[in-house]
Amino acid sequence: MHELLFNNLTDFKVDDFKKLYYDIFESAVKKMEIDKNLSFSINFIDENEARNMNINYRNKDYIPDVLSFNIDTSYNPEYQAEDNQVELGDIFICQEEAQRKALRYNHTLREEMAFLFIHGFLHLMGFDHELSQEEEEKMFHYQDQILKEIGIEYKITFDEQDYLRG
Repeated sequence: MHELLFNNLTDFKVDDFKKLYYDIFESAVKKMEIDKNLSFSINFIDENEARNMNINYRNKDYIPDVLSFNIDTSYNPEYQAEDNQVELGDIFICQEEAQRKALRYNHTLREEMAFLFIHGFLHLMGFDHELSQEEEEKMFHYQDQILKEIGIEYKITFDEQDYLRG
């Protein structure tokens, strides 16, 4: 059985996002044909914690909207755990930054939070859009298809500030 562990370390109400994330996750499991039981945490953090984590773990000084940390380097479908359970790692989402980006890119908060979850989950699964154009296309294809499956049309928009962050 899959295990999504939610930790809300903010004052924001996040119950609506839990159901959304379960729906996205179930869509991803089907689309990606995952036959293992996955376990990972989704942590809602404030902007101070997000910035501190980004500085400490990535050596980048800005407030990220989502951070993902794998327990291993990537999901391996050949891995045979005794209980068929695979622990992936942790996703950290900063709702304050998500709200700012939703306004800047003309998305709803629900769309932005959905995107951040699937983006973080795909990183836990071993995808990395920063490795190559091919890897980016593969990851973004999954993002688009999974979000469309649950009725979200998300258009990725970048501005100069995003490119400068790297």
